[in-house]
Amino acid sequence: ANHIPLVRQQQQRDCCVPTPTVLNIHDIDILVNHLYNQGIRFDVAGCSGVIENIRVSNAELLSGGEIMLLDSGGAEPGWTVRNNIVRTSRDGIVIEAGDVYIHDNEFINCATAIKLDTAGAGNVIGHNTYRDVTTPFVDAGIAATDTQFEDVQEWVWYLPGTITTGTGVEGREFRRRGFIVSVSVICDTAGVGTGSNTFDVHLNGTTIFTTQGNRPAMAAASVSSGDTGPDVRPFAIGDVLTVDVDAITATTACVDAVITVRYVELPAA
Repeated sequence: ANHIPLVRQQQQRDCCVPTPTVLNIHDIDILVNHLYNQGIRFDVAGCSGVIENIRVSNAELLSGGEIMLLDSGGAEPGWTVRNNIVRTSRDGIVIEAGDVYIHDNEFINCATAIKLDTAGAGNVIGHNTYRDVTTPFVDAGIAATDTQFEDVQEWVWYLPGTITTGTGVEGREFRRRGFIVSVSVICDTAGVGTGSNTFDVHLNGTTIFTTQGNRPAMAAASVSSGDTGPDVRPFAIGDVLTVDVDAITATTACVDAVITVRYVELPAA
């Protein structure tokens, strides 16, 4: 390495420019074996083929067998090598868009520059790789008020045999406050004839289906009403829920009906 010809003398620089960091000429081996293989590329003037492909720094041979490493502007030191460790003399490094070395001789093509910044709070490496989550366990795109844990409970009443119309055929008292989620009815044997097997649910004697068309009902040949949501949902401690059979199919009513009321209890106010 000591026999490589010098190609230029150190140029004079203005007094305001920092003194360049220099390397002894024998440290070319460090550049080649330790920096180039790690993806940090340097180009030494007059030594084409030894170290190639400028990426973020220039290098210049000086009198006295030294190499000066400069940033891409050639104005002040960009890198220094001591004991095989690469250090920067700036707060940050910007690698422009293009093929950028990542790890183990693998490359990616970046659409935009990658910035490695050691200033301020610490190292920051970013390339649109993440999105902030503003509320724990809730994605930033979901309002926290739209999410809650619910323990849905059920009251189930069984009406054996062929059903008949009637009020208050089943009932129960709430021991805590909460709200009603849905009501559904199924039966073992479908009704026959015109009309439907229609049920109603009352809270303290008043229907929770203000829109009567929303009451759970099963037409002839049907064995399920499906879930239907009530118009009145909240209930308080001591409220009483009762079930009515409002109508049955004309020829034969359904047999063995099961009414299910789903509800959620809330903590005491």
